[in-house]
Amino acid sequence: MHARIAAGEWVVDLRSRKAFAHRHLAGTLSFGLDGPMSTWLGWMAPWGAPITLLGETAGRAGHLADAVHIPLPDLPARLGEVPAGTVWVHCGSGYRAAAATSLLQRAGRRVVHIDDAYAKAAAAGLTIVNGEEIR
Repeated sequence: MHARIAAGEWVVDLRSRKAFAHRHLAGTLSFGLDGPMSTWLGWMAPWGAPITLLGETAGRAGHLADAVHIPLPDLPARLGEVPAGTVWVHCGSGYRAAAATSLLQRAGRRVVHIDDAYAKAAAAGLTIVNGEEIR
């Protein structure tokens, strides 16, 4: 990472501004996902500049039983991995879920976009599986 920073590459820390203020790698730039990152980064980064994005990993976390995790950029190529039937889609902010919902609908799938906090899933009666690594 130090070589990229020394070479003038934009190494962008995607963590919150509070996390960045607390501690960060010298020379990285703070464009947290907790704000309008894509707007500001797209506006400020020089056209064609190499960019490296740094973010936190979820590590071990809970998820819904039988959930299939497909990152949004991979979804168009992995539509065949989506189970049959109605698909329920969720993400932390709702933004990616909306994009995934539209991609799935365009592929002819029946989709429900969950636009609520994941923390409410257990209270709604959904089975949560804990301690498995999500990739």
